[in-house]
Amino acid sequence: MKSKRTINTLYVTTLNKTLLTSSKKAKTSITDAIVRFNKRNDQNFLFYQNYNEYWSRRDEDEREESDRRIEKRVCSTLENEAENVFSSITQASKRSRNRGA
Repeated sequence: MKSKRTINTLYVTTLNKTLLTSSKKAKTSITDAIVRFNKRNDQNFLFYQNYNEYWSRRDEDEREESDRRIEKRVCSTLENEAENVFSSITQASKRSRNRGA
């Protein structure tokens, strides 16, 4: 996933580029969006709360996904190791039987 900083930069860049090419009617809405976004660190605005809740959820989701990937890799590694151990035991057992025969 892209970082918060990267997403913020892309968002503002997109808004600014759109502002340059938009109609006069749309410019007001885009300007309002830019102003609102720039107030994302001001606790006196609702957008501050919404913005921080969004990133908290996103960060938590990313941690959970990362934990699932790590767990999957650990399980896969353990399965491979168990398979190698059982294979080695089987081969040793066969060699042992062949020497005894």
